[in-house]
Parts: sequence; C-alpha cells; structure tokens
Amino acid sequence: MSLPKLADKETLQRLLASGKLTLAETAELQQSYDALVAGKELESPQRMMANTLYDKYKIGEERVQGGRRRGQSKLGELLAKFDAMPRPKRPPGK
Repeated sequence: MSLPKLADKETLQRLLASGKLTLAETAELQQSYDALVAGKELESPQRMMANTLYDKYKIGEERVQGGRRRGQSKLGELLAKFDAMPRPKRPPGK
C-alpha cells in the first residue's frame, strides 16, 4: 500500500519530531527544513533523502493504519446496521 504524498514541510517536521534519526541525519534534515522555512524549495536529492528516511523509519505507519478512507467506513457502518435489522418471517400480506 502506498502512502499518501505529504508536503515537504510536513514530511520534514514529522521526521525531526520522531526522534528516530541519527545525529548526521538530523543535522542534514534540519538544514533542509531551515532552508524550506526561509522560502527556498527542496532540491530533488534532499526530497528523495527525506522520503527515503520517512519510509525507512515508517513514520506514517501509525497514522495510516488508524485512519480510514473517505466514505469507506460510513458505508461499512450502514451495511452493518442494515444487516442487524430484524427480518420478516414471511412476505407481507400472507
């Protein structure tokens, strides 16, 4: 299952707040984050490194597993309620 694409700033914030990074990774990502906040865009190698570390440390796994897709669980809840309704024993009028 592919994870939804995150904005660069959100990806970097989650990585830095995770506490799973090494000192070298933290320093490099902090520089990238500071540059991003200053108004610069991430370069392709920086973005690729951030996405690789995000996948490596499975930062978004907790959020994805606990979340639900739009409309999917509502439909499931409605179907469960419908299945729980009492059913008639005979067709009406007989």
